[in-house]
Amino acid sequence: MKNHLYFITEKPLGEYCAAEIECLVANSECSATICQCQVNFYDTNNADSGGNCEPLENLKVGNIELKTRSETYLLIQWTAPQAVHAVEELRFLVGGTSLEVSVGKQLEANVTGLTPGVMYTITVISVDSNSRPAVQTTSPAPVNQATLPAVPGPIDLANSDLTASDGQTTIRWKSTGTVMSYTLTISELVINPVTVNVPSYVIGNNAALRNGHRYTLTVKAHSNSLESAEYTEEFRTVITRPNPPILQSCTEIVSTSIDLVWQEPLYPNGDVQYYLIDTNGLSAPPQINTSTSVATYKVDPLLEGIYMY
Repeated sequence: MKNHLYFITEKPLGEYCAAEIECLVANSECSATICQCQVNFYDTNNADSGGNCEPLENLKVGNIELKTRSETYLLIQWTAPQAVHAVEELRFLVGGTSLEVSVGKQLEANVTGLTPGVMYTITVISVDSNSRPAVQTTSPAPVNQATLPAVPGPIDLANSDLTASDGQTTIRWKSTGTVMSYTLTISELVINPVTVNVPSYVIGNNAALRNGHRYTLTVKAHSNSLESAEYTEEFRTVITRPNPPILQSCTEIVSTSIDLVWQEPLYPNGDVQYYLIDTNGLSAPPQINTSTSVATYKVDPLLEGIYMY
């Protein structure tokens, strides 16, 4: 009986092999006749001879955090992996999508094309494409970051009800993206900030609400504990017929003229452009247009000794 003695040559990564036992390196295997790292291990020498097989998690980036944000982008940064030399590429993935975007080996990513006021889940992926025939990836826990809510406005005049005659006015404004709430003030009407969940506000039972009056809306949007910049715009309630002016006195009464002095109406319901003075008598015109919003006017020529009213 003959005894046969076999010698097995242990081989490093990247060498030809016929059986798994031939592969020298720990956590390696003989696959497709080549010694290579097992799944979830990477080649420390990037598939060149002489490398070792280390856990793939060593390729994860660290300390993912927000650098800056806007309404439509998030700038994310991180620290390099423990084994940065073995990473061929870094990518990011935005939750809700399937597209992994490469940033090469940069340590930050500008995530663009986002919607204002939305919370996004972002994953940073390390890619190992040299250790095995199939690409391997690894990533730390994803991070959640939100875009800023969009600045609200302008006022939606077409859908606002600015008639104050019935004692109630509804002001609406336009909005973009996701908004959880708004805070607003309106000069003279809403002095202390109020919070609403929709882009509109109803003003009622307010003594300061008048027809034809100008007010200023100041509003901010809130979402995910973030707030937008303020938006400010002046608006005006519907102009209606003015109340009559208040006659104060007739001064400088002389034989052929009278100086009238009056006060602007308590509720002008708009901007007074001019006044009409009606007269009786033979010499004065039956109606005088002051042309401007003056509060005094000399009525002449008048006949002496005529009673005017």
